[in-house]
Amino acid sequence: IAEALAKKTDQYEIKSKAVEKNYYEGLECRWEPIKSLKGQILTLIIKSRKSNDYGLYSSILNSIIGIAPNLSLASEKNLKAKWPPAYLYDELKIKRKGFLLYLTYALVLLKMYLLSIVIEKTRSNPKSLAAQYIAELSQNTDFIKYDDCLRMVIDVTGSQKDEILKFLEEKRSSGSIYYGSHLSEEALMTCFVQSNQDHIHFVDGGAGGYAMASQMLKKQV
Repeated sequence: IAEALAKKTDQYEIKSKAVEKNYYEGLECRWEPIKSLKGQILTLIIKSRKSNDYGLYSSILNSIIGIAPNLSLASEKNLKAKWPPAYLYDELKIKRKGFLLYLTYALVLLKMYLLSIVIEKTRSNPKSLAAQYIAELSQNTDFIKYDDCLRMVIDVTGSQKDEILKFLEEKRSSGSIYYGSHLSEEALMTCFVQSNQDHIHFVDGGAGGYAMASQMLKKQV
């Protein structure tokens, strides 16, 4: 409902804090690409041929979970921090100017270096702050989401991938859905971090991910 209202631009004005105040604080990318632990990263976009068919989406999601019960993408085993951070300087250029840019860059580099040492030494201890943060990160990752269709980036074995795609193809052939899929060896993550307790993490499949799956879906439509 909220999405439908937001799209009625003739009736509603949407104001963006980011646009108005050039607000990018907290948006960052500190992690290496997330490698598959099971074999392949499968990116899916599934669209019902009927609008707002929530019952169908729920049924499809339950069927996919039945095929691949543990869909969790990010974990302590495959989350590794980048060092040095690949895009830190470009990221800070958006937020800082002049001498303040270079000072902030040096301070953040030092902070991240010290933090990376602490994380690597304590992440295996489930009671440590690093382990707790990684556990929260896994829970706060949007690897399954719904907007006008069902989208997911999941870690699957080869046999699970084959079974999921066979199931979706049967649904497409029966006339109930369109879908797009893409396979890669890794997923990519961008984070929005406001504090150690307030953070959300956006994921996409590697090598094109959602963009490639979207092309396949559009061809079906």
